[in-house]
Amino acid sequence: MTPYILEPAGNGRQRGTRRRPGPDGGWRRSAARRARAGGHLVRGGPGVGLLAALDVASEQALAYVEPVRGQPPVAVVRRFMRMWQHVLDSSELTSGCAVLAVTVASGSPELRAHAGTVFRDWHRYLTRLFVEGGADRRRARTLAALVVSAAEGAVAICRAEGSRRTFDLVAAELVRVAAQPASAD
Repeated sequence: MTPYILEPAGNGRQRGTRRRPGPDGGWRRSAARRARAGGHLVRGGPGVGLLAALDVASEQALAYVEPVRGQPPVAVVRRFMRMWQHVLDSSELTSGCAVLAVTVASGSPELRAHAGTVFRDWHRYLTRLFVEGGADRRRARTLAALVVSAAEGAVAICRAEGSRRTFDLVAAELVRVAAQPASAD
């Protein structure tokens, strides 16, 4: 089975686009199967399909990072950024984050709220991984917010510029920050 990476379709719906698996061999199969339904095939209106697509995107992201559970925060950051690097490279800089796309482009308060829930889930998940990897809770929360925000911005800028330059700079800096010991405040 070929996994799917979600991209916005021209009509505002989400579609699954066949892409090669990531460096570790791919995404979770359950997410790929659910992605095949597509926004227009899910009962309950067009927004319901988009909500499901956001959930699939979230599952894919979290599943990709899971193999580094228990490792130091720098390993988690590298893995998270490698995921986005794969999305950019495998799509030749045409794919980005479906969750960010909904946040920016949707006129639906329900869809934006759901996108916010996905971002909060990512933040909580990364925080938990950072703590399990040895970071104190305060640093873990701050680092998770920084990583999610910086990665999302870098991916969007790379798509707009048609170059991975900004992404590479941001990824390198995030790795550097994650590798530093917590400062004594």
